[in-house]
This record gives sequence, C-alpha cells and structure tokens, in this order.
Amino acid sequence: MKGIGVCLVIEAELWGIYEGLHVAWSVGVRKLVVEIGSLDAVRAIQQGLDGRSAFTLVPYIVELLNRDWYFKLEHIRRVGNRLADNLTKLVSFDDLLCHRLLVVPDCILSVLKSDEHT
Repeated sequence: MKGIGVCLVIEAELWGIYEGLHVAWSVGVRKLVVEIGSLDAVRAIQQGLDGRSAFTLVPYIVELLNRDWYFKLEHIRRVGNRLADNLTKLVSFDDLLCHRLLVVPDCILSVLKSDEHT
C-alpha cells in the first residue's frame, strides 16, 4: 500500500502495477499473473512493450517485465478487483512509503472469504 497523492486513475493503476512487480521480484516470484483493473493501463503497458509510451512510469514497468520471469497481463472487471479497492482505503493520502502487509487486516478478511465463493 502506498499513498501517491492526487493523480489520474490510470496513473494510480500504473503505480500499483509498478510497486507490485517490484515487490514480487524482490521476494523471488518468477511467475505471475498481473490483474489490472484499468483497460487503459493494460494498453499503456502493451504500448510500452512496443517501445511507445505516453506515461513516465511505463518504461520502468517495462524494465521490470523484461526481467527473467514469466508474466501474463490480464484485465479484470471492477467486481473482480474488490480486494485492491478495499486495500486502497487503508493507506493515508500523503503516506508515500510503500507498505507490505505481512498479515491480512481484519477488514480485508471478509472480502477474501467472499472471493473464495465467486
């Protein structure tokens, strides 16, 4: 979790992707599916993989994706993204540090349990 201040929705999505990829790489994950709630963010990353990008953060995401691992980018509908939506409510607007959760917060457990049944 990380506060990023005021920005466009797509920029927030790109920050989440960047931080998630960075954390995954740093803990040794080498095979992952990246679920993205913004079709515009998926397109921006695909354009970045082709060497074109309108967003400053995309080349950094592409650099992470070009490392030695398997990844798959998937667009998911908002209903499938409830966990991420709920996690965003836990971070302070101006807290620019990235926080890695080691345990599942109680307020997120119900979301996880309901996702098991869908």
